[in-house]
Amino acid sequence: MIVLRIRRTATTPLLSSPFTSSQPIHPPPPSLTLPVAKISLGFNGAGSLTFTRRRTNHQPRTANSYMAGVGSSVVNPTYAEIIVVRHGETDWNADGRIQGHLDVELNDTGRQQAATVADRLSREPSISVVYSSDLKRALETAQIIAAGCGAQEVIKEPDLWERHLGDLQGLVLREAAKLSPKAYQAFLNQRTDQEIPENE
Repeated sequence: MIVLRIRRTATTPLLSSPFTSSQPIHPPPPSLTLPVAKISLGFNGAGSLTFTRRRTNHQPRTANSYMAGVGSSVVNPTYAEIIVVRHGETDWNADGRIQGHLDVELNDTGRQQAATVADRLSREPSISVVYSSDLKRALETAQIIAAGCGAQEVIKEPDLWERHLGDLQGLVLREAAKLSPKAYQAFLNQRTDQEIPENE
């Protein structure tokens, strides 16, 4: 799930990056390593977040080096702070069972975890919008957070679904290597585009 907070800098931003200004309200983000396959997030200013999946070469780049390639002038001093939140606990999480695309709802612990996140975020600058997959565990987490932060709605975004885990879905992780060895080996592979086999 993604919680989006739109911020406005105190003064005109520097030319090098839309995330900095001569006196920012908040410090610029730290240098982050981007994964080989990533989702690019674009905010169009009208409340719509665009998700673009694209493959990069196998050399990871830092967020700072990525932003260096962005245009050298910035007109709009508004930027988006993106907060990524994992869904709360489900009974399957507690059992060590692999969920993937299977639709499992939150348990009471997961609901309490979501309420704790909502409480924390409600004490920070206001949330502009919340995006979530429509899987029950993610959507309920998002709805609890949105309600606790005064957000108008949760926008369902199919591109935020968890990875499909093939034959591993529904298995207890500690038994997966024995019950579905090919799928388990694919799961351990570090390549983010690796498909998990089904029907071994």
